[in-house]
Amino acid sequence: DYSNYRQNFYARVGAHNRLTSGQLIPVAELIIHPTYDEPRSTDDIGIIRLASPITFSQNIQPICLVDSIGEPPLDTTVYVAVLVNTVGKACRPHPIA
Repeated sequence: DYSNYRQNFYARVGAHNRLTSGQLIPVAELIIHPTYDEPRSTDDIGIIRLASPITFSQNIQPICLVDSIGEPPLDTTVYVAVLVNTVGKACRPHPIA
């Protein structure tokens, strides 16, 4: 149960390098999908409530969620946020670019 370990989780926002830049904010609450299956990575989604607000800046902006199903129009700028599974791999600081 990950919710019991929330004191070990932080969100790093506005970072180009995972170890040295951006704001580091503690996680106040983790809500994991009730049918999450770690070995199969099904229903791999959840909600994270931060312990303090994010300070937005030129480098830190909210993302918009899609309000409909389907493909965006051609020539639309699309931003993607990805969390990569690093289990069993060395976790090295890499630029997020």
